[in-house]
Amino acid sequence: DVNAIVGTFSTSVQDASSPAFYAGPTFTVYATGPSPKLTITFPSADPCSGTDYVAGSGPCSATVTVSTTGSVGIAGLPVIFTTDPKSAASPTSATTDSTGKASTTWQPSNVAGTTNTLTATLGTSSFTASKSITVVPGAPSKVVFASPFSGTHYVTTSTTVGGTLYAQEGAPGQNLITYNVADAFGNPIG
Repeated sequence: DVNAIVGTFSTSVQDASSPAFYAGPTFTVYATGPSPKLTITFPSADPCSGTDYVAGSGPCSATVTVSTTGSVGIAGLPVIFTTDPKSAASPTSATTDSTGKASTTWQPSNVAGTTNTLTATLGTSSFTASKSITVVPGAPSKVVFASPFSGTHYVTTSTTVGGTLYAQEGAPGQNLITYNVADAFGNPIG
């Protein structure tokens, strides 16, 4: 593994009307060598390890590796984690460890059909890596029934769904009651 070369520079400012100098801004420069590579990975059983995220699965454990062209990890570099507005990462910044790795916890949204993206950026540079996933509905958790009628109607038949008895309005064969199945977040299923 390789350590980044770090230089901290202090500046001073002189007022043109005075011989005095005042402390100016301080900044840090990181040298990594040519073209550092960023890679985002997730443990194999992590909810974000594939291309789909099941709504309600919980947070994901993202690890970013910053390496040289020879795949040697670079220690001591700042990594900034950003997300789309639908998801969140915590922490939003980290420093690579002795193996060139930095970690964050990423929480995608629970809105099915949306694409969520986590991006890791090497400090303020243009070197980045991104991971995008599509949110899919979770397990069915509710059934919503609707009738096109208002007022009093006579029940002529019934249907049992999941151990619960439901009534059907109208004559047999008529589809007067409709239903929708959704997950715990209101995402339609099927």
